[in-house]
Amino acid sequence: MKTLFCLLAMMVSLARMDATTLDLEGDLTWEVTEPRCTFKLDGYLQNNTGFGSGTLKLVLWATQYQFPSAGYIVGEYTIGAIGAGSQFKDFTVKSTSHVPSVSGDFYFTIAISEYTPTGWKNVLAVPYDKESLLAGNFRDQLKWTLPKDPVTAPLAKLRAGDLLSLKLQATDLKNLFPPDSQIKTTLDVQSKTKINSKDSINKKRTASYKYSVIQTKYRNKKVSAGKLTLNYPEKGNTPKTSTVVTLYFQGPTSGTYKSVEKNSSGEETTWGIFTLQ
Repeated sequence: MKTLFCLLAMMVSLARMDATTLDLEGDLTWEVTEPRCTFKLDGYLQNNTGFGSGTLKLVLWATQYQFPSAGYIVGEYTIGAIGAGSQFKDFTVKSTSHVPSVSGDFYFTIAISEYTPTGWKNVLAVPYDKESLLAGNFRDQLKWTLPKDPVTAPLAKLRAGDLLSLKLQATDLKNLFPPDSQIKTTLDVQSKTKINSKDSINKKRTASYKYSVIQTKYRNKKVSAGKLTLNYPEKGNTPKTSTVVTLYFQGPTSGTYKSVEKNSSGEETTWGIFTLQ
């Protein structure tokens, strides 16, 4: 599969008379670990015109020639409109990726597009170096293997004070995330129904939860596992989210987990390892 993390190279203005003028200060970067595409802004994106923008979206392009040119959309995410003189600041967003089934070296570019009365217009572009694809995969993509340790009996229930640490490892396609993207999430059990969640992206959020023991499969074998269902309310720019975490205990306080997250942007499945304190 494919994974890539690229740093900001330069910014190209594509402003038109019928579109908003945007100013990017900082780093706007992308990462693809199929089937996820992540955009990250460290800095701000400001509207320098005297009127509000149309709807804006981030679009990751792969093109044979330098952008703008014909190519493939690898991922896109709608970030909304910016009022006159206002800005978006420091965000990380993710969407589904679609790496084309092609081989060769391709230029990758983030274009910021605005919806205008005459359709979508590119108002800003951030180009990067060429990347090498092989039959729809990044040549340097690493895979992740599910741990082979036998699955043991799961925890019967969660108690207030329990700390569950989840470390992201791979997508559902077993494509390994780069080390910098292996996010750690801490779930702090507050009561029989509430959990506090903290990570480097969403900061601190509170979820309602249910926990039960289920029968399922791991590496094609029938096993017992813990099922943790988390429901997060909408908070700021973070949508209402439902997440089911299946805990495959491979020791008294550790093992492998599978997470299925659903929100208004779609559904994503990831894998990782966990510890319980």
